Amino acid sequence: FLREHPGYELTQTTTIGDFWVGKWLVQQLRAYEKGTLSPERSQRIADMVRETGISTETKTQKHWKDQFAEAKKLMDAHGSWRIEAETAGDRQTIRWIKRQLQRMEEGKLPQDQVDLLQRSGIRPEKDDTPWMKNYRLAEQYHREHGDLNIPVSYVTEDGVRLGAWLSRQRSLHGNVPPLKGLTEEQTGLLEALGIEWNPQRAPFEAGLRAAGAYYAEHQHLHVPANYVDESGFPLYRWIVDIRKRKDTLAEEDVAALDAIGFEWRKGADVRRDAVYAEVQKHIESGGDLDVPFRYKTATGFHLGRYVAGFRKEYQSGCYYYLTPEFVAYLGERGMKWGVAANGGQEKADCE
Repeated sequence: FLREHPGYELTQTTTIGDFWVGKWLVQQLRAYEKGTLSPERSQRIADMVRETGISTETKTQKHWKDQFAEAKKLMDAHGSWRIEAETAGDRQTIRWIKRQLQRMEEGKLPQDQVDLLQRSGIRPEKDDTPWMKNYRLAEQYHREHGDLNIPVSYVTEDGVRLGAWLSRQRSLHGNVPPLKGLTEEQTGLLEALGIEWNPQRAPFEAGLRAAGAYYAEHQHLHVPANYVDESGFPLYRWIVDIRKRKDTLAEEDVAALDAIGFEWRKGADVRRDAVYAEVQKHIESGGDLDVPFRYKTATGFHLGRYVAGFRKEYQSGCYYYLTPEFVAYLGERGMKWGVAANGGQEKADCE
């Protein structure tokens, strides 16, 4: 029936001939959700759901989600459900919230619904402890700014030192008795807002994600100078900083960077090694260095340009691609240098 009527919404009153197919389907879906069907029947229901796209939610569950969506809109708009309702819709939503809180206190609300209500800031009056009052202010900050990156010095309009409070929660996180710590519920509530327990580490984690994404797309991490990714993360500056701090990084951080193909050498060093490899390959295959400017090797390497560049660097005395060792290597293999200035220096000394 569902194959022949795609998109058809079955209800409990739907029949096929004398068979109440809608009522039967609701019973099967409830049994499927509870796990009381046999493995074979569970698989057949799962296959049907996947093939037809029919929802396994009951009408009651759909109605609850619709009501919750209205409650969340109210919370997002006012920061609390304890308001003077101005519309009939808001009054109905507030009555619904009160019923859910009563069912929550009676233990009659499924845990997934309890979690949704609590994460949206809907909690019983008994939760109006100092901790919860501060938490609701953190929730409001999160709604307005999209994160919990609150400066320690931040104070709300009502004079609450919210930044200091959040810093204190980070300090308490992970403590075990006899040290005072956060409860499991408090930890969960803060994590639902996306708290960074170690904000000093957040830039490293962000850089690791950005570098991993860049490597997945380009298969290397030779990032252009001053490159910033689509999210606005300054990946080039982060890579330069990480290279400088390699000796201070934890072993697990170095391993994580190695796993995404991090290149610890500078980009110039990588390019220099690649050029050297091409020149050595040409020489070892029997070639010489007396080549015209436009000469390319069989692999397409612009050898003529690089030989001319090497000679110019040598004569200027400011080395970029060249090193004293490579100068000696090329000289032993017939390189005609011309007159050198000062015997060559590192490029940094020439700037």
